[in-house]
Amino acid sequence: MNFNKKTYKQAFSAILLLMLFIGTPAFADLKKGLTAVQTGDFKEAEKEWNISAQAGEAESQYNLGALYISGKLGYIDSKNGVKWLEKAASRKHLDANYALGIIYYVGKIVPQNFQRSYKHYLIAAEGGHVLAQFNLATLYISGQGVNQDLSKASEWFTKAAEKNHPDAQFNLGLMYLTGKGLKPDVKLSIYWLTKAAEQDYLAAQYYLAKLYLDGQQTPMDLTQAVNWMSKSAKSGHVEAQYFLAQMYLWGLGVTKDEKQALDLFAKAAAGWDRQSMYQLGLIYLNGKLISKDLIEAHKWFNLSASLGHEESHFLRSYVAAQLNPDELKKSKEIAQQWFDSNHSTPHKHYDLKPHSH
Repeated sequence: MNFNKKTYKQAFSAILLLMLFIGTPAFADLKKGLTAVQTGDFKEAEKEWNISAQAGEAESQYNLGALYISGKLGYIDSKNGVKWLEKAASRKHLDANYALGIIYYVGKIVPQNFQRSYKHYLIAAEGGHVLAQFNLATLYISGQGVNQDLSKASEWFTKAAEKNHPDAQFNLGLMYLTGKGLKPDVKLSIYWLTKAAEQDYLAAQYYLAKLYLDGQQTPMDLTQAVNWMSKSAKSGHVEAQYFLAQMYLWGLGVTKDEKQALDLFAKAAAGWDRQSMYQLGLIYLNGKLISKDLIEAHKWFNLSASLGHEESHFLRSYVAAQLNPDELKKSKEIAQQWFDSNHSTPHKHYDLKPHSH
């Protein structure tokens, strides 16, 4: 099952920066600190929040802890930052518990401790903190800090999904689709995947499109398949680009458009999709959509084979046997050039064992 890949570090940085600017002042010192932050005077904010934090005001304790960790003072004071976050968390401050959940999970400024991460996420989640609810569900999936429990994971995904959290909606949709953690229910799977897809969640759009395209678990609906596959492909989802290319190549649900298919295969190949590389190799080998070019065909088969595509290993040899030494050398050179120029592009990593797409 695919779960969201955003790092906890990114989430923590975002919540710290955000929460420096919000809060419900209980004391004048808290309000003065917030005003100081808005004018960029973080030293003054530290002074004001320290007064109300020492007096036991949880929001000031949280903001002060966040300030020490954020680096806005010109330095990072992790020890004091965690200290004040812990004080706020002990008063059931939800954002403080969520932040500590991230801190103990990441283990960068404190020793990594999944059990403590779980404890803080649970407190925040039970208080209705949607991000904590999602992260808590992922701990139940991975079994980090708590015994693996897919049923519990589905419960927390549901709570977050009902608050319109797109990652939770997507993962809940997959759980209903696969029957992991709860009873399979395709209608509910489509419901939650659609909720996430409507928030431009690319993977949800892709899964929806595949469901409507396959027509196995729900009736085939090519209009819906093209709609969601196009949205996902346009936003850069590599697998969606590949499948949409095939749809244009064969005229499935769309008007047949070989040029569009070629463009989409090329985009997916740039995202290191080995099946698209293989398709480009076939196109240049067959010479039906564009002029036959064995050097280009060998290049794409070579790249696809290097990613473990089984058929490409054979066809690379088949094409190589038709090239002279200079042509073969040129093909290898342009393959290397393509590799070097595209290696920084975000791409998926295969296990490199030959197998079909």
